[in-house]
Amino acid sequence: MQRGPAFFHRSPLVTFPPVERPGVIFLTCRLADARRLAALTMVILSTLLTFASRADVSRYVLARDPEGAVRLADLVEIVLVELGSGVQIPDTAVESRISIPRSEAGTAVVLGLSVVLQRYGVALALTPTDLTVTLDGAALQRHIGALERWAMDAGGVETPYRVQRAAGSARGGPPVLLIHGLDSRAESLSDLATALVLHGYDVFTYGYPNDAAIHDTASDLARRLSRLHAQTGSPLSVVTTSMGGVITRSALELERVAPGAVGRFIACSPPFGGSPMARYHMLLEVPESVKDVFTEGLTGLFPFDGLGSASFQLLPGSSALSRFEGSRRQSGVRYAIFAGSGSIVPEALLLELRHVLFREREEVSPLWRVAIDLLLEVTDTIAVVSYGQGDGAVPLVSQALEGVTDRVVRGYDHLECFSTLGERRARESNTLAIRGSHPIAWLEELLARLPVAPLK
Repeated sequence: MQRGPAFFHRSPLVTFPPVERPGVIFLTCRLADARRLAALTMVILSTLLTFASRADVSRYVLARDPEGAVRLADLVEIVLVELGSGVQIPDTAVESRISIPRSEAGTAVVLGLSVVLQRYGVALALTPTDLTVTLDGAALQRHIGALERWAMDAGGVETPYRVQRAAGSARGGPPVLLIHGLDSRAESLSDLATALVLHGYDVFTYGYPNDAAIHDTASDLARRLSRLHAQTGSPLSVVTTSMGGVITRSALELERVAPGAVGRFIACSPPFGGSPMARYHMLLEVPESVKDVFTEGLTGLFPFDGLGSASFQLLPGSSALSRFEGSRRQSGVRYAIFAGSGSIVPEALLLELRHVLFREREEVSPLWRVAIDLLLEVTDTIAVVSYGQGDGAVPLVSQALEGVTDRVVRGYDHLECFSTLGERRARESNTLAIRGSHPIAWLEELLARLPVAPLK
């Protein structure tokens, strides 16, 4: 990308340093033409809102050259920087330009957008020489839950926060609450729920927007844990998969659920320390949304299951995970961790994929080369969370908590967490079918840690 007197700068300071400060990354960004100003700013803001995983302040200055056009490549590069990607955009990769008017109308549109977005920590400023976008990450995080709820209300979508009792549950049996993870749903735990019902448990599932802000969901969960404890009259056993473990930990240690409401917290493949794979969540979100729109109509659009903030809060070192620094395990709760060390993508297949990508990279256009570089970066990340170093999505080192000694490591991958296994995989992993249920990963270990239930 051509660099010149304009620049893009991300600063961790509320008070910004002078623009002449050395080390600034320079971008040549050209803006002008009127009708697409709103589209330009909303593309920037909607994308960066999703990436608000840190609590610092970011400033993006897009300088206007004599023609006034901004290159789409510059916006793509900002997105990649926010993702933490090292992929570079060649000058010839993206030729498209987006324009903004050098007129009072352009200034008025920017001012109107800034007034609306200020309460969310977003400020816009347009001068004859540049457009400046300032994002307050802490303010964005405070309000992102409200934005997500607004998106669902605007779409006429019933709130997905709910606790439901599994069919056939043994009322009066030990209560167990199942909580799903990122980009999943309560229905994904139906086989586990059925198996626990067969063993005499009173089983409930908790559903929530599956990529909404973690601590907003935790606040809702904390209230429901207290109500469910009062309803059942017994301490709850909370069983989670993936991000559900982070949400539950937040409810227990930061929201401070009433003592005695939860007796056991059993987390399968929890990304307590985050995962580098989280930055690629949006690559999967769009295909998921397209599929859901065909099956569920407009409610399948991704704003209605959250704005994607949770995935970026799961990046190692995010401000959301930093909130746990100094938190203590809740007294009276027995913690257990089921850590996976399997691989979703076989190593031979990953190596072959990389070979194909490197070969194709030499034959394609600059734009396709950028896409291939991004895919190669994804394969690099897969390698560091697989093949004994993690479960294919979360590193083993992240599937741990200080002070929790009840931690079991088995060769299951992330997708197998409490999932029904096929006959061949069940044999490979020595997973048994128990009391008429299908072979379910981790079921034997789970039953050993739950309160004893009366036989049905």
